[in-house]
Amino acid sequence: MIKAEELETLEAELIKSVIEAREECGLTQGQLSEICGVQQPLISRLENSVHPPTVRTINRVLRPLGYKLAVVKDEAIALRVESAPGS
Repeated sequence: MIKAEELETLEAELIKSVIEAREECGLTQGQLSEICGVQQPLISRLENSVHPPTVRTINRVLRPLGYKLAVVKDEAIALRVESAPGS
């Protein structure tokens, strides 16, 4: 079972990856929200760790940026944001 502190670290790394993906695409939170079809405050809450993001929300934000969420099996459970094929 994953420990609480590991989960917090995983969430923080995932949120950092989402922010980096948005910035690499040169988008503001408002522009990203329009592309994803969500309201800008949702992007802000996600990036500021107000609520833990769901996998569904993360995917909804990452897909239009050309990224996907990947599960990586190694010594511990990990998630990775990577470029989607064809991006």
